[in-house]
Amino acid sequence: MKKRIEDIKSYINEVTDLIKRYINNYDEYPRGARLLVEPVLCETVIDDPRGCRGVEQYNINKFVKIDNYGIPMPNLHAIMELAKKYYIV
Repeated sequence: MKKRIEDIKSYINEVTDLIKRYINNYDEYPRGARLLVEPVLCETVIDDPRGCRGVEQYNINKFVKIDNYGIPMPNLHAIMELAKKYYIV
C-alpha cells in the first residue's frame, strides 16, 4: 500500500510540473495539443494527438485553472482525479 501511495504522489507531482511547463511555455506546444496518457505505463506528455495510438487524451484546459488574480495555475483537484484513474489507493 505504501508503494502505491508514493507512486500516486509522484505521478501527481510529475503531471503538476508538466502543466506548469505548459503554462509557462504555451507557445512552444503544438496547436491542438492535449494531455496524453499511456495507461499501462502512466507515461504522460503534452503533445499533438494526431498519430498517437494506445493513449488516452484529455483537454489540457481541464488541468489549468485561473486564480483570484487571473493567473493560470495547475488545477490540483483535476490532476488528483486523473491520478486516481491510474493508481488504486
